[in-house]
Amino acid sequence: MLGALLLGGCSDPQQPPSMGGAPAPSEARRLAESSDAAITQPPAWVAAAHPSELLECYVDVVEGAERTPGGWQVAAHTALLSGWSVKLDQKQQPPALLLLQGPNTYVFKAVRSQRDDVTQAEQFRVIAPADPGVAVPLWLEGVVPGTYRMSLVVGEAAEALRCDLGEANQLLVR
Repeated sequence: MLGALLLGGCSDPQQPPSMGGAPAPSEARRLAESSDAAITQPPAWVAAAHPSELLECYVDVVEGAERTPGGWQVAAHTALLSGWSVKLDQKQQPPALLLLQGPNTYVFKAVRSQRDDVTQAEQFRVIAPADPGVAVPLWLEGVVPGTYRMSLVVGEAAEALRCDLGEANQLLVR
């Protein structure tokens, strides 16, 4: 079962977590790419990730949600976000996480996949990104109802970047 992680005690992204600092990059990659394990500790770099012109992202659909003028409305306990993200200075795309920020803050693991439509797109032809696809299974039981801004956090530790998915892609949890 996939889960969300409530980030309640991470008000200062400069402070290392109580478990002895941010995980090593190999640990971060394992957390993000694991297909069935929930993230149990918030890496400090998730909250510290910053926007960058080197990162582009897009949401294709949130399965299990209704598209509304205010975003994606979810009434069930599960949904699946599908889209892509491309870090423009790397061929092999780094691990990704979905960050939900609203009444509370939650983090979900993303699974990377091949997307030929993205790899062959004119703006990405030069780097031909490997595994630009992003799928995020959302287990929403226990998520406080409300409106959440969605961002993809791509990369690890000090290299992590954030891509805001915009107002049109807010998640409305009922």
